[in-house]
Amino acid sequence: MPHERDIFHLQLSVTNACNLQCVHCYREETKAFRDELSVEEMIALFQDFKAFSERLDMDGVVTFGGGEPLLRRDLGLLAKVAHSAGLGVRVISNGVLSAKQAENLADWGIRLVQISVDGATAEVHDRVRGQGMFDRTMEGIRHLVAAGITVNLKATLMKGYNDHQIPEFFALANAAKVPVLSFGRLIPIGAGADLMRLTPEEYRHIYDQISEEAMRSPETRVEFREPGFDRSMAWGRKQDFRSSEGNRHLAIDADGTVYSSRRMGEKIGNIRRSSLDELWQHPLLVTLREGQVKGKCQSCELYAVCKGGSRAAAFASTADPLAEDPDCWFSPARLPVNA
Repeated sequence: MPHERDIFHLQLSVTNACNLQCVHCYREETKAFRDELSVEEMIALFQDFKAFSERLDMDGVVTFGGGEPLLRRDLGLLAKVAHSAGLGVRVISNGVLSAKQAENLADWGIRLVQISVDGATAEVHDRVRGQGMFDRTMEGIRHLVAAGITVNLKATLMKGYNDHQIPEFFALANAAKVPVLSFGRLIPIGAGADLMRLTPEEYRHIYDQISEEAMRSPETRVEFREPGFDRSMAWGRKQDFRSSEGNRHLAIDADGTVYSSRRMGEKIGNIRRSSLDELWQHPLLVTLREGQVKGKCQSCELYAVCKGGSRAAAFASTADPLAEDPDCWFSPARLPVNA
């Protein structure tokens, strides 16, 4: 069999500017940074990233995010240059501007756009993202699909907002003929730090709901990229999961600041001062790669499946990237060695 290579994801914020102010955003502000990366700096970054991912024997994929990436006027140029460098290119958007930009995105070679939908109805979505945003987002999705672009939906689960809408999310995705629906946990950082958090048992109930709905979903499948979703016992099968943080993912902000992921707020350097190879040896990333997770995770019989769950959730709760996953409901049969 031919060697199947892994994918290294680089999440690149092309601007901090955003046209929305969502209640759960991990950012503190929605204005553009004063000194955002220039086109020339991003072109150099694409070349560095291509060589870096090749050295790791992985295929490089750049995901343009923000802020709202469609606010960056030279996004098309950036997409074309990244493609010409041999990188895969994707976009994460709130969808509000997609109706006007769909044909441009297709012309730029964008084949996949992830749209954030945080309510399956206008009432809930607009409560999270602003009045009238649900209708504009759904219009954007329709235009993207019409332009031949694959659209995936991503919902962040929030207590008191959308945690009761699992069936409605599937109905929405199927009606829009969206191939993939994914759910993410709320990581309590930035604007979302003060929101109520779901308990581990509440997460378990929701995961079981997701499992049940997915098994009868005609058009849309669930993609479990979120650490811990594979622990839903209702699935009846193991979902092999390996945390991407420190292994096959980096996030770079619009001012060049580098993170292990944008939901883990620890800064590890700046691309303007260090190469990706140098940043890859940062102690936090080395620690994440070694993966000696603490607490109940170290003796858990499910560790081989989930590798300790979400490092971002652990860090947000304890400031320790190796602490046990705070949202896990599972009780290991054996106690940890240092219990």
